[in-house]
Amino acid sequence: MTRPPLALILIAPIAITAGCSAPREGSHDPEPDLTMVMKAKLRHSEGVLEGVVLQDFGKIRINATALYELSKLGAWKIDDATAYVQYSEGFQKLTEQLVQHADNRDAREAAETYGRMTTMCVNCHRYMHQQGLIPIPGGAMLKDAERRRLSAFLRAGKAL
Repeated sequence: MTRPPLALILIAPIAITAGCSAPREGSHDPEPDLTMVMKAKLRHSEGVLEGVVLQDFGKIRINATALYELSKLGAWKIDDATAYVQYSEGFQKLTEQLVQHADNRDAREAAETYGRMTTMCVNCHRYMHQQGLIPIPGGAMLKDAERRRLSAFLRAGKAL
């Protein structure tokens, strides 16, 4: 069985959501925005999980590689703060480890690394919400009072 080219794997999920934003003037293809990249990240994360559960190492490798490549896109880089850079670099290292575990056919390590990667994503999103850099689900940016309330809840480990 022949594998599709990596470019097709990366671009297909973005192309599916391309109708969500207008193309730039003079461009035929839309520049991927953060929403498109995060939706593609979710789909590839689900692909890694499916590969882990089914011990489909090819699926783990393809999706982990796609996640790494997504994390290198300009739309991914929305903050220069040290914490955000550390989250991004940590995410990239975990995707590289997933590829290694897939190559080594190590299902246990792939599962553990997938768990760490998921925790990294949740913590990064929590940080970005607290900093007011991305909207909370529902689309509204947090006001200062809301940000303090959310931060208090998150530090306490409670759900809203």
